[in-house]
Amino acid sequence: MAVWGEVAVLVKGRVVGVVFAQELSRLLAGSGWTAAFLADEAKVSRSYLSKLLRGTQSPSAAVARALDAALGAGGALAMLREVSEVPRPAQLPAAPLRWVGRTAEFARMDAALEQSQEARAPVVVSVDGPPGVGKTGLALTWAQSVAARFPDGQLYVDLCGYSPGGRATPPGEVLEGFLVALGLPAGQVPPRWEQRAAAFRTLVRGRRLVVVLDNAADADQVEPLLPGSEGCGCVVVVTSRSTLAGLAVRHDAVGIALDPLPLDEATALAEALVGSDRAWAEPAALRRVVAGCDRLPLAVRIAGQRIAGQRGATIAELVEGWSDEAARLDTLTADATTGVRAALSWSYRALPDPAARMFRLVGLVGPHRGRTIGGEAAAALAGVDPGRARRLLAVVAGTHLIEEGDRPGRFYLHDLLRAYAVERCTAEDTAQAREAAVGRVCAWYLHTAVRACRALAPSRFSPLRPVPLPEGAEPLGFTDDAAAMRWLDTELAAIPAVVELARRSGWREAAWQLPVALFDYFQIRKPWHVWVRTHEAAEQAAAEVGDRAALGWVLTNLAEAWRGQRAFARSGELYEKAIALRRAGEGVHGLAWALGGAAFLEVDRGQAAAEDGDRAEAERCFAVAGERAREAAGLFEQVGDVEGQAVMRATLGDIDRAQGRLEHAAAGLRRALELLGEVGHDYARAMAEARLAAVEAARGRRARPTCCWAEPVTGSGRCGNGGTWPRC
Repeated sequence: MAVWGEVAVLVKGRVVGVVFAQELSRLLAGSGWTAAFLADEAKVSRSYLSKLLRGTQSPSAAVARALDAALGAGGALAMLREVSEVPRPAQLPAAPLRWVGRTAEFARMDAALEQSQEARAPVVVSVDGPPGVGKTGLALTWAQSVAARFPDGQLYVDLCGYSPGGRATPPGEVLEGFLVALGLPAGQVPPRWEQRAAAFRTLVRGRRLVVVLDNAADADQVEPLLPGSEGCGCVVVVTSRSTLAGLAVRHDAVGIALDPLPLDEATALAEALVGSDRAWAEPAALRRVVAGCDRLPLAVRIAGQRIAGQRGATIAELVEGWSDEAARLDTLTADATTGVRAALSWSYRALPDPAARMFRLVGLVGPHRGRTIGGEAAAALAGVDPGRARRLLAVVAGTHLIEEGDRPGRFYLHDLLRAYAVERCTAEDTAQAREAAVGRVCAWYLHTAVRACRALAPSRFSPLRPVPLPEGAEPLGFTDDAAAMRWLDTELAAIPAVVELARRSGWREAAWQLPVALFDYFQIRKPWHVWVRTHEAAEQAAAEVGDRAALGWVLTNLAEAWRGQRAFARSGELYEKAIALRRAGEGVHGLAWALGGAAFLEVDRGQAAAEDGDRAEAERCFAVAGERAREAAGLFEQVGDVEGQAVMRATLGDIDRAQGRLEHAAAGLRRALELLGEVGHDYARAMAEARLAAVEAARGRRARPTCCWAEPVTGSGRCGNGGTWPRC
């Protein structure tokens, strides 16, 4: 595992010291060395090492690297030094209400847990079965029942292994989210999935966590997400439509195959939903419901909820025609069942026309459990006002054709429900109506994102002329940057799907503009997989429309994403492509930012070379960085971009600092802060103040930042002056 560069964050020293001490003690015990011998090898004082081992001292970056090298830890200590806190994630979604049955399966899972606790080893449980059989319900219900025994928290992810028309979530993307949830700043998440997997195993060592990996495609998708066996007290529950035999062979997983509920349990579930009085009054009719649902929990729940909502009719009256309808329906998907589809159709036909249309259109966006849709986006999709959209979503939710997510007023679709919604939309809505709906929602996301990022960075030059707003798509406005950040955080998971929907549906201008519009947000939060994934789709969209200027912006942003992950070679290739495009006549402003980004990259390369002891290479990189930063500064002055000038001055300050010219560095950073004070960019000011404080510390002076400095990439929202990000 590689060692990654420092990030300017406010490290919570005492907590970090404890986490670091635990791993350092483990590594020292495994080495067979004494603490005195390690201190000599790492060239640190014995008293300092003693404080590190007790957890009363937070290590410096240099000491962490020295101890890593001495112990052959492969960067584990350097990574732990960057953990800004030890959070207790609580990511498990709510389990189904009125849970009935699966007693034998629960007993097997309990037994596996007890055995693993006795052996002090992690336990892996693999639950497989057909769609609608209740795999996720079982996993969540059991995980919630044992969560109290795992005090370090719970992690959850929908791996989208069988989401219709979607893509299985790559392990590296999941690991990025897990690492940040476990306290690693996003800027320190390594670029390669193998490094992320190693970092994950390090962070969970010695911790007791519940991990639910839902809807897996295969064992290869799951294995990088498993904790290591050494010193880990975790339990992992995996669900899949496939039998994950590899997990049993390689990880001793306990395999549980779910069949449809036994008749008595399926009937008990239906009774719990419709009420005992009605169930006992019409036992034969209730059995018809259960039989028509093929004893599948998903279908029984939908049908039972439908009956419960119709108090004025008998069960027999409500299920009249059930058998005929089920008989004439084709299978929903290749592996779905007639029972599920019959239940869906029964509830769908009962919806009022406007609510049925909303259900169909939401299927086009396809929100799953981790990617929800809210009333405002649904309003744009349907071309109605937000209040009406929320009422229609509530009507659909009342039939259980759509489920409320982890936040009130936001909803998602089970993958079978999404497939059914898309099928009905294709059958009942014209191609023109579908295209208009997609255009409205894509334009709504684009214009709202532009407004949100303008609130974060009001002075930032924007290259965008957003696609026109269709009628019925009114974007949100934001009173301050905190409100904008909340919206962006909420919608982050939906953004890649919207970009891909726009490109796939022919709205290619929106497909490249939306990722570019989000640049300032991406810089703050650093959601690497979303940044890269959306910009790769944007690159394709810009190429498809033949817009070279658009391609230049996309490549510059994508290069910055790879630079942030310290993938220097890939970043350099993209910056050179962007610079070549710009020099060919695709915009002075774009050339300035491409050169500026390339200067940032050379500074990073120079610092890495200096850390490796290659002073000649470091000086070469700093010289190239200076040339590019000065050229960029001149171009920014030419076009009157004050913020760009300030950023380049700050970069030159970094170069002066790296080369030991501390007085010049301080002067340059002060001038950068003066310029940034004119434009009011809080995040850029915070970065410059942190850099100035570091320079002054190197000069033996004390400088406390006056600007709001946060650790924004973890979402902690705390700043160096005790306030909250984005503003105190």
